[in-house]
Amino acid sequence: MVNYILFGLVIVFFLISGKLFSIFPRLEWLDMSGWALVLSIINIFFLIDIIFLNSFFIKKARSFKKTIPSQLNKIIDKIKTIIYKNLFNDKDQNGKFYNENFSKNNNSDKINEMDQLKKSINIHFDKKPNFLLENYNPFITISSLKNSVEKLTLNEFYLLETIKKTLDGVDYDLITKNDLAHHYIEISKLLTNYESIRDNYERGMKQFYSDINKEMNTEIKKFRRLNEVLKNSKTSHVYLQAERQYSMAFYIYSGLGIITIAGIMKFSLFIIEQKSYLKTNYSIDNYDYWALKITSIFIFITLITFFIKQAVHYQKKKDQAERTRLELDALPTYIFDFEDADIKSIRKELIPKYFGNNNDNSTLNEIGNIVTEQLKTSSDVAKSSAEIIKALKIK
Repeated sequence: MVNYILFGLVIVFFLISGKLFSIFPRLEWLDMSGWALVLSIINIFFLIDIIFLNSFFIKKARSFKKTIPSQLNKIIDKIKTIIYKNLFNDKDQNGKFYNENFSKNNNSDKINEMDQLKKSINIHFDKKPNFLLENYNPFITISSLKNSVEKLTLNEFYLLETIKKTLDGVDYDLITKNDLAHHYIEISKLLTNYESIRDNYERGMKQFYSDINKEMNTEIKKFRRLNEVLKNSKTSHVYLQAERQYSMAFYIYSGLGIITIAGIMKFSLFIIEQKSYLKTNYSIDNYDYWALKITSIFIFITLITFFIKQAVHYQKKKDQAERTRLELDALPTYIFDFEDADIKSIRKELIPKYFGNNNDNSTLNEIGNIVTEQLKTSSDVAKSSAEIIKALKIK
């Protein structure tokens, strides 16, 4: 921003300097040496701004950026500590530990008790060995009923207790076959209804976990995309810095070109105003005057050509760095749905494109050739002007 302001001030100063000379005659001392002094002071400001001010603020920004993650981690740790204290105090932790150990110690007891219940139920079924349950609707057998009971686990412990209580209340010496079949059928319906409810629950839970799994996969994909963006951020930042440097160089050379154009305009006006002064004090005629003017103009044109070519060169470098940065930013989205092997292969193919390229010196060579040709042209014009002037003087 400081550079742009200085460029603007210099241009405005060039434009109004002619008016100042006419208003304030004492400013006539500001000749070409004065302009050189002004340009030198401006260049000193540029150097101070680029070397000291920018580097100072960049260092401050980098140091502040490094402290941000550590401060955030400290804040997150404090929040975690507060949450854990509120969720799990010492009493809850002790109770939780006690309940877990209690459940582990009681598993073996529950298994033994479950086995005893199954044996007791089978004893009830065997009290009437000649009873044919398949003669009654829904035409099930005692063996199938036993198999259903054997499939019950600790999760269905309460069902075993219910079946045993039901069978304990049966008097096998007095009960009729129809009543006994009724009890067995009720037990079969209980087990069938439970299996139906359990199957529906399992299907519902499978669908629920399937939906959760899809959501988790979606979030994992988003995380992978962010991870790829993070991996490319450092490389993208390097190209961003290069883009800013090339942009700064472009504006500097463009500004110097504008200043040189303003300088040649001012020089043309100045030498026209001082024509009579040069003829009187330095005893030069029109031919010498025009030779001096043409030579100076060609020198200014050479400088303008050099500055413009440099500005174009850095503009191309800036565009190239910007294009590379945009490609790197878009790369994570492009390879988002690829497999890990494909991602590694793509990255290997992109390495020669972004890194290890030979420096392209064609633009610099072109600039050097143009400047050399321009200087030759200027010297040839100066020689031709001198020869013409000599010939005219002899005549």
